[in-house]
Amino acid sequence: MKNIHKIMYEETESSFLSWALFVLSRLYGAGVRLRLFAHKIGLLKSKSLPCVVVSIGNLTAGGSGKTPMTLFLVRLLQKLGRRVAVVSRGYKGGAEKKGGIASDGKKILMSCEDSGDEPLMIARRLAGTPVMVGHDRFRSGTMAMDRFGAQALVLDDAFQHIQLNRDLNIILIDGQRFLGNRHLLPRGPLREPISSMRRADAVIFTKTGDEKDPDVLAIKAGLDVFPGTPVFVCSHIPRIINQGGGKMAGSDPDFLNGKRLFAFSGIAVNDDFRQTLLSMGGRLDDFREFPDHHDYTDQELSDLLEAAEAKNVDFVSTTEKDYARIAHRISWANRLIPVGVDISFGDDAEKFARFIKTRLTIIERRKSLDLLNS
Repeated sequence: MKNIHKIMYEETESSFLSWALFVLSRLYGAGVRLRLFAHKIGLLKSKSLPCVVVSIGNLTAGGSGKTPMTLFLVRLLQKLGRRVAVVSRGYKGGAEKKGGIASDGKKILMSCEDSGDEPLMIARRLAGTPVMVGHDRFRSGTMAMDRFGAQALVLDDAFQHIQLNRDLNIILIDGQRFLGNRHLLPRGPLREPISSMRRADAVIFTKTGDEKDPDVLAIKAGLDVFPGTPVFVCSHIPRIINQGGGKMAGSDPDFLNGKRLFAFSGIAVNDDFRQTLLSMGGRLDDFREFPDHHDYTDQELSDLLEAAEAKNVDFVSTTEKDYARIAHRISWANRLIPVGVDISFGDDAEKFARFIKTRLTIIERRKSLDLLNS
């Protein structure tokens, strides 16, 4: 897996593996382009909803911060006075195919096994916000409007879900890895050709650290296909999550500073979590990596706990997303520290809020006119 990841994000020397992946990427690319073309000429239809539909997505496979951005945007839309619901595919959840309500905003109605890890994480973070799951986003969106009076939907990871028309397409780009080697899967990390960026109404560089100039980041990413599209920059701020899903009482940025940690994660880019813990001052005695959305067995959790106890560390730490999958399955006492991230636009927070408010007003006015003319 590490060899494949290196090939996907670097221009490595020619090898049999890279050549084989390239051949597969050409086949994958042909399928993607055929699907996009079928939608363009109307052979495959896209449905529309009368409420505001906002999509958070990316062009690459892997973690660019879609779920933290979803949380941020939902809160922003709520501050602007809109009733908001989240619509997620519910990847690997039991309700992915049939769909359903993961949370009605008052109570979480599905287990992680049914909803998937990310919807459960969102539901825990967004008290008062309905969370819908299912691969049919149109059906989920309709249910959110009918059951909860949703005025705006935020689609988590839906840039490629063109079966549902969206009013605002926000695409995220990892500000450290950019677009990798710019090849399609599996030779590279791209889900679609770079030309698909033209569908974006806004581009946000995430995980940017000290780099704050969007023009510089766009040049580094080689993005020259979306002139006039607003570009923003944000960073990820780590936060400690308690076992109830809220912020740990008394926690601060230095909570893990100098503490010996046994850590594990099963996310798209596990090294991001490793670097997060180091940035918080944690001392990693051991770090175990698993695939994204990993379904931990009871034996694996028992082995992790045993290994952590053998190291005699101060705390065991995992990601908020991983914690959604393992909560209450094993007793970690008070030594388990889940760590999540929040989005920060820094000095550009007001600028981004104005952009969303302006676009929201335009979208709602257009939809009102469409309704009157229908």
